[in-house]
Amino acid sequence: MPISIPPWLSQLYYLLTAPGVVIHELAHKHTAEDLGLAIAEYRLFKFGSPAGYVKHETPRTYRGIVAVSAAPFLLNTMLAFSLYLAIGISLHYTSLESLSLLQIALLCGGFWIALSSSLHAFPSAQDISNINTAARARWANTPLGSRGILGILAMPIFLLKHPSVVFSLPLVGVLLVLDRARAIGSHFFFAGAVIATALYALDIIYLFLATTI
Repeated sequence: MPISIPPWLSQLYYLLTAPGVVIHELAHKHTAEDLGLAIAEYRLFKFGSPAGYVKHETPRTYRGIVAVSAAPFLLNTMLAFSLYLAIGISLHYTSLESLSLLQIALLCGGFWIALSSSLHAFPSAQDISNINTAARARWANTPLGSRGILGILAMPIFLLKHPSVVFSLPLVGVLLVLDRARAIGSHFFFAGAVIATALYALDIIYLFLATTI
């Protein structure tokens, strides 16, 4: 059953995780700019729903649509993972007693940014809709692609004309499932999975260093 969250608690959540929202929107904005798309309007953070947005010119290619829509998922996740590794390595080679207040503040700040980044890594429902709309439009324009059971015959044609659509299906499928499960807290489970993966990677790094040094 979806979790019902009071509006004030939702606003507090977005305020406490604001860095993740800002990074999410920056990923959209810079990816769109890198593709040469005009930015009409953007807000990196605001109170209300949505907590941030980027309005830009529609990408001319399917790859561009996927790139802009999925950019936050990749950037926020990679940033969170990298920060956890940096924090873990710092604490591994430095005792807590020897840390200055500034160093403690930096480590706490890094953890805050990492956690909020992973919590806001999922593309929005609009991002998923943009990808689905683009894929369906290309399928509809494929010969026999919109004619029921005859569409099976169109699959080889579709694969040849739009391989990027087919190869992106696993990523799009994962993002769709994660977004649909957001109501039951999938973003919290994902944030925990990023931490667990970073801890596992740190164990491998320490083991490698111990055997090579």
